[in-house]
This record gives sequence, C-alpha cells and structure tokens, in this order.
Amino acid sequence: MIIDGGSCENVVSSIMVEKLGLKTEAHPEPYQLTWLKKGNHIKVTKRCLVKFYISSKYNDEVWCEVIPMDACHILLGRPWQYDRKTLHDGFRNTYSFRKDGVPITLVPFDARQTHTEESALFLKRSAFEQAVQNSTFILALVVEEVNQAIDFVPTEVQPLLSEFSDVIPDEIPTGLPIV
Repeated sequence: MIIDGGSCENVVSSIMVEKLGLKTEAHPEPYQLTWLKKGNHIKVTKRCLVKFYISSKYNDEVWCEVIPMDACHILLGRPWQYDRKTLHDGFRNTYSFRKDGVPITLVPFDARQTHTEESALFLKRSAFEQAVQNSTFILALVVEEVNQAIDFVPTEVQPLLSEFSDVIPDEIPTGLPIV
C-alpha cells in the first residue's frame, strides 16, 4: 500500500481485484488517466469498494479506481487523505487521523523490524487460525522452505548490487542474514 499526496485518485491493482475475486462495478463517470505512464492513456471504467485492515486497530473501506499497475496493490491518494482528515508529518513520514473516535498513526513499514505473534505481518498458526475465523478474507504468504543464511554476497549477484548501489546499503545491517 502506498499513500501518495500527489495522486488525485485512490486506485487498486486490477490483478489484486482479479486474484481476490473482489466485486467491481461500472465507473459512474469513466475517464482516462495519463499520469501513470507517459504517452499512455489508461481508461478507468471500473471501481471497487476495497476493505482492508492494518493490525487490529485500523480497518477501513475505500472506493478505488481499478487499473493495471505494478507499483503496489493499493494507492491511497488525496481523496482518502481528505475523507480521513489526515495529518502528514513529512519528517517522520507518518499519517495521523481519527477513525471511529480512535487516534491512528500510520508509519512506514520497516522490514528489519522483528515481529511478534500479534503482528498482522507474520503469524504463528494459532494467530492465523484466529484471524481466519474473524475475517472475511485473508491474504497469506506461506513459506514452504526456509533459505539457509549466508554471510557473503554470491558472485552472480555482485554486478546487480553495483548497478543499484544508489538504493542498496553498502553493508547489510547487523542482524539481517543474506538469504
């Protein structure tokens, strides 16, 4: 999920809609988007009411335009920010608002963070079974085999790391195995 104050629409990936079997409806006012790809027009003809939750504290539903995109599954733009009266802290990169009288602050995901059983990102079996009982749908990534951690970068990967050195740290942070 991406929150983007520069987007005038809330959008959802057509692939996500298809894979989850979400119900769509004809857009009441079809139009063309041009900001996603220069020179290409994407015709918006469908919309979908997307229900989502982030942990047990925040659940929501948002009308989204259904479009083909691969940057993310859901992009929340200015309509979502306006409707929720969000406050964006650019320094901390957080969004704060109240939902059903409860203060909510959304923070960026830190992949290096360790997660507990209560985390909505990594669940043990008992927590997963409880989530299945309490939810209308579940997205799950199941790891069938754990990769062995290594302490060196394979030769085959080194050119790729060099090519993208502007976005890859020089050193892997302590505690993160290279897999």
